[in-house]
Amino acid sequence: MLSIETYRKQAKLLVRWHRERNYSIGGKVRLLQRYRDLTDVEVLEMAMPLTLAQEVVAVEAGFRASREGGLILATIEVANVKALFQEYEPRSVDFPQRLVRQAWGGLDFHVRDPDGNVISFVQNRRPAPHTEERRE
Repeated sequence: MLSIETYRKQAKLLVRWHRERNYSIGGKVRLLQRYRDLTDVEVLEMAMPLTLAQEVVAVEAGFRASREGGLILATIEVANVKALFQEYEPRSVDFPQRLVRQAWGGLDFHVRDPDGNVISFVQNRRPAPHTEERRE
C-alpha cells in the first residue's frame, strides 16, 4: 500500500514534468473528465498547480476525484484544534470528517460551509519543548 508521502512525490513529479514540457503529462491530465479533449500542447500551455497534479495522482490511484464548480478548498492551521472542534460540536456543524489523529502526527477535522465548501482545520505535531539557554 502506498503512503501519502509517495502520492505527494508523484504529484510534485507531475508538476516538474509539466514545467520541463514533457509531453507524456498530457495523457495523465486527460484522465480528468474536464480535460479529456485537450491536446498535449494545450496541456503544456495551461497552468499546472500542485492541486491539479494531486487530483491526477488520485485518479491514477483509483480514487474518484469529483469536482464541483466553484468549490473552494481551505486549510487553516490552528494552535488548539481539539478546543475548536469542541466549540463547533454542539452547534450542529456539518462535519465531513470529525476530529482525527493523522499518521503524520497532527490532528484535523473538516467542516462544510453553507455553500458546500469543505474547510480543514489542522494542528501539526506539537513542537519539541523549548529549552532556554542557560547563562553562566
